[in-house]
Amino acid sequence: MSAAASTDEAPFSFDVHTHILPKTWPDWKKKFGYGGFIVLDHDTEEDDTANMMRDDGHFFRKIKDNCWYVACTTREDQQACSKQFHVSAGTSILV
Repeated sequence: MSAAASTDEAPFSFDVHTHILPKTWPDWKKKFGYGGFIVLDHDTEEDDTANMMRDDGHFFRKIKDNCWYVACTTREDQQACSKQFHVSAGTSILV
């Protein structure tokens, strides 16, 4: 049995975000000259959401603002959230 298993506390506390997106991004279809990209439509009834739409106009999914706004970004925020580590992974084409 490991030392971590013998206590009630985990040795580390991580805040992992693998869904980070910018709030807006370019018109990739216009930029690259072909389609098949996702666009964000912020024209929704809810201020904290956006519709992810295929560039042909078909709805893909609705996302919340936690995709472009991450609360735990500073050391003070990490401590307030009781996290020792914060891991962010952006969308590869946007990094």
